[in-house]
Amino acid sequence: MKAHGILALVGALTIVGNARAQVRPDFSGHWKLDQQASNVSGGGRGDPNGQATGGGGGAGGGIGLGPAALELIIQQSDTALVVQEILASGDTAPIQYRLKGGRVRNMITVGRGRISEAQYSSRWDKSRISTSIDRNMTSARGNTRLQYRELRYLADDGAMIVDITMQGRPGGRKSIYRKTS
Repeated sequence: MKAHGILALVGALTIVGNARAQVRPDFSGHWKLDQQASNVSGGGRGDPNGQATGGGGGAGGGIGLGPAALELIIQQSDTALVVQEILASGDTAPIQYRLKGGRVRNMITVGRGRISEAQYSSRWDKSRISTSIDRNMTSARGNTRLQYRELRYLADDGAMIVDITMQGRPGGRKSIYRKTS
């Protein structure tokens, strides 16, 4: 009886150890946007390509981040994730994430062809990378601080989900990418 109990315990610890090893996926590779599966909500102001669908705007879903990148080339280490975004315009934009805390500045696309500086702070949340993104927006009404939350994770079918919401605004942008290499 004791031998069976010890074997069961060793088996359970092995399963737990394997589950922990799988908690942090590797996002490295070349990914393409699955435009059919991706969706954007939040005011009906744009589709994943940034095309206006009513209500003014067309800034990629009404959250002020512009359209989702058509392709992503990702490099990942234990401490960092570097995402090279390839936009519909053909422009590229590198985005850096520090995976063990700390802030990093990135220049991000906001609307059609405009860029803005943003502060990224990332951490692992089990098998997801959770990132807080803060940026300032200047308009005729003055300066406004915008805050976003980005969750990056792998779905059961291997697709990479990039789900972005804006604090204080319903909806968001959910982009689904398929790995090509």
